[in-house]
Amino acid sequence: MCRLKVLLISLARRGGMVQYQGHLAGALGTHAEVAVVTAAIHAAQIRRKGLRCYPVYTGGKPIGTALNLLQLEWHRILRRAVNEIQPDLAHIISPHEWNPFVLHWLNRAGIPTVYTVHDPEIRKGTPFHFRLLETLARRLPAAWICLSALARRQLLAQGYPAARVFASRLGVFDFGLSGREPAATAEKLFLFFGRIEPYKGLEVLLRAAPAVFHQVPDWRLVVAGEGDLSAYRAHLDHPNVTVANRYLADEELSGWLQSAGILVLPYTEASQSAVITSAFAYGKPVIAADAGSIAEVLEPGVNGLLFPVQNVDALVQAMVSLAGDSAARTAMAHANRQAAQTRYSWDQIAAETASIYAQVPRCT
Repeated sequence: MCRLKVLLISLARRGGMVQYQGHLAGALGTHAEVAVVTAAIHAAQIRRKGLRCYPVYTGGKPIGTALNLLQLEWHRILRRAVNEIQPDLAHIISPHEWNPFVLHWLNRAGIPTVYTVHDPEIRKGTPFHFRLLETLARRLPAAWICLSALARRQLLAQGYPAARVFASRLGVFDFGLSGREPAATAEKLFLFFGRIEPYKGLEVLLRAAPAVFHQVPDWRLVVAGEGDLSAYRAHLDHPNVTVANRYLADEELSGWLQSAGILVLPYTEASQSAVITSAFAYGKPVIAADAGSIAEVLEPGVNGLLFPVQNVDALVQAMVSLAGDSAARTAMAHANRQAAQTRYSWDQIAAETASIYAQVPRCT
């Protein structure tokens, strides 16, 4: 029986989408013949996995992205990839401004397409041009993959056909561990990391912090990630709070995750979260708001603790309680490492993704 031939496409330049691309592409290689169209800066990462790679220079800023689209070099590279691979399907796995144009080209070439929808309800504050292009892209595939059961329900509520919308999930983002065991020691450190966005509820965490440190003064909080912190300045002036307001390369982020005692996610909404699966990779307990799909991943008392969305008092109680219970943290750390190696392993997710591919209509 011939192996399925899959063309993965991800034009993201940095951030979690790059981790997603690398892990999924590498794991899928055991279930299908995989080639990857990727942003040029990530070509070496793909080639190290032994996969055929077609790098595309997309540009570093919005104007460059637009100009490179008009130059049509991507068109030539995509045609070469299709001619050489003869894929059974193409799977676009990350949002990008070029996606509707790439999908249109693939449809005209007769290649069945799958599209991963990361956030079915496009977030407030998303630039108008990106919102428009993402909306257009979602109309074009033969099938869609969501990263939680909630996200699938949200797409179905928008009128997408149930037979062609599939639920999957994110695997562990290990930021360079590559299967190695993380450091066994952990500091008395609460960690909030990721790009600073309003929906991530950082204000709730910072409002909780003084009461937390009054009760557990030997713990501290690290807020790590790029983004605008101007709205939070009044809450950041505390001796137990450290801020690393910059883009975090994998090595630095891995260092913070190794050091952390507890990860905190005070989100107000979430269709999925790579932060939780990162915690699983490093064996870290998680305290998270019961927002969106988080409860699909986080079992209270097993992987961490949940608290009601935007409830500062409940967050204080959860942080103080878990900080003071080393036995619970140890048990949760073990459970999370087990989850990383089973349900959230990329091998398992790749096998399930391959089974989804088998259900994709072979005409568009």
